[in-house]
Amino acid sequence: MNKLENDTRGIELTPEFVEKSDKDIATITTLNEYANKTGNTLVITGGYATEALCGGKITRAHGDIDIHIILSGSESIETLNHSIRDLLFKEDTKWVARERNPKRIDCLEDDDKKKFFDKRRIEVHLVPPNELNCSNLNLT
Repeated sequence: MNKLENDTRGIELTPEFVEKSDKDIATITTLNEYANKTGNTLVITGGYATEALCGGKITRAHGDIDIHIILSGSESIETLNHSIRDLLFKEDTKWVARERNPKRIDCLEDDDKKKFFDKRRIEVHLVPPNELNCSNLNLT
């Protein structure tokens, strides 16, 4: 099978990618603590979720952080959106929001010296609870 142009599976974990992964893990930890504090549930999806389920070891560089927060707390989506953006913008990564959507936070590292796939990226989806996404969480 031919690899895609930006496929990171064969990439060496350079010091830059290790630093990026460390920052990503710190961001995930911060958002998980915030979700727990506010009575919500953070669900990691994408590459980091696969790594966590397959031994918990970073084996490759990841292009982004994909997170869903199941809204089981009392804060409004607008409050959570604003608070999560505040948490992200307090990091040492200079983030730029890519769109305005109350149910989705999509940010990209603002660094003109880096190629797109070398920049940190994060998507956070704010998802109301339902029986499909909460059947194992006892939230409905």
